[in-house]
Amino acid sequence: MSALSAASEVMQGVIVPEDIVQVSTGARAILGNTGLINGCYHIGAMVYLAGQIDPEQALALLTEERRVAGKKPRTSVLSAYPSYLGQLVETGLRLGYKPRDFGLERIFSGGEIVTEGLRNRWRELFGDVRYIGSYGMTETIPFVGTVCSDGHMHFEATPGMLEVLSTDTGAPAGPGEAGTMVATPFMPYRYTTVLLRYDTQDVVMPIAGPLTCSMRTHQATTELLGKLRLSVRHDDGWTYPRDVLEALEAVDEVPLPARCGFSAAQGGVAVEVVVREDTPQARRTIGESLEARGVPVRDLRLVDDPADLRQPFPLRCDLRELSFSVPAGAREEGTE
Repeated sequence: MSALSAASEVMQGVIVPEDIVQVSTGARAILGNTGLINGCYHIGAMVYLAGQIDPEQALALLTEERRVAGKKPRTSVLSAYPSYLGQLVETGLRLGYKPRDFGLERIFSGGEIVTEGLRNRWRELFGDVRYIGSYGMTETIPFVGTVCSDGHMHFEATPGMLEVLSTDTGAPAGPGEAGTMVATPFMPYRYTTVLLRYDTQDVVMPIAGPLTCSMRTHQATTELLGKLRLSVRHDDGWTYPRDVLEALEAVDEVPLPARCGFSAAQGGVAVEVVVREDTPQARRTIGESLEARGVPVRDLRLVDDPADLRQPFPLRCDLRELSFSVPAGAREEGTE
């Protein structure tokens, strides 16, 4: 896996020997972290596992000047979950950081939904960095998806087979029809248990060709719409997590990451969301953004405290590395 990661990173030009890489994903994400970190080792890049520590600490690491022979003066590559990136953006802008304070050139992100609103807002903090999106999971690696510059998610044919099955009928989904991804990893990439037709429950839509992007020869779908179990079925069809998150993270009234919840309501969807301030303007702007994304809002509830959400949407940024941020010997006497 490490060799495959290194080869992929070199061919795509996303990691070079001069890079300094900060890994801000969960330390328990063993397979993904091992692939990236050991891939950097093979390439010769400097890499360190920061984990999901307090955003202020993570930002301090990103701005720190390095004096390592043959390496860039600051961290140039960041790997982080989208929701944690949202926390970095909110914290960084609040503390007054500017793009000139960083040396970031590329951001790796996956494991959750990356919205256009998040990408727009991280440019305010980090500048015009290159986004490298990917999709993968322990059960199906090395069968992974890569997001191209046109926003398609592409899958190579050699590591495995991808099927997209309709959420309504279970039959193969056609272009523009939502379905869950079903993956079958191939030998020789799988030397142990054969895994046949693993339904990931991740919803996408197949894309019709012909494509003109740089990865046009590979099978393509849309980017993730979200998990099927977190989606809502109603009288007008389905509302997927991407529909709601794209609408919420596009407006400044909603702090990043968008902390929200949504459920079926009579004739549509009930949405609750944490806002900076519950004002008539905020309610109008959020409602219009949701409607523009095709979300049939029947009830909109604004709160200013995440603890007041009735059905909070799960975020990976809440899986904090608390042990990383407690210096040795700093625990209170008499505790373990």
